[in-house]
Amino acid sequence: MLDKNTQFLTIQYQDDIESKYWFSSEIYIDPSQFEKLQFGYLNQYWDKAKAPYLKHERDHGDWVVTHVAITVEEKALDTSVFLIDSLVEGRRQNE
Repeated sequence: MLDKNTQFLTIQYQDDIESKYWFSSEIYIDPSQFEKLQFGYLNQYWDKAKAPYLKHERDHGDWVVTHVAITVEEKALDTSVFLIDSLVEGRRQNE
């Protein structure tokens, strides 16, 4: 996938739904920033993989959702976009 050596991880949920992840340890991301991200057990994924997934399949039994990366590029982000107060203030200034 994307010319990367991939590893495989499966998370089995209590309701028998299963998520399968393919990731590459060549792309490291510090997992500590995801410790509180409990939606879909993503904190557990990040703790084990320490990399963004290149492919994710979530099997719901009757249907499967698949996400596949088509490119990966490093970008610097302005962290203020994640602060709600700054978004609200920015919108007020634009009105």
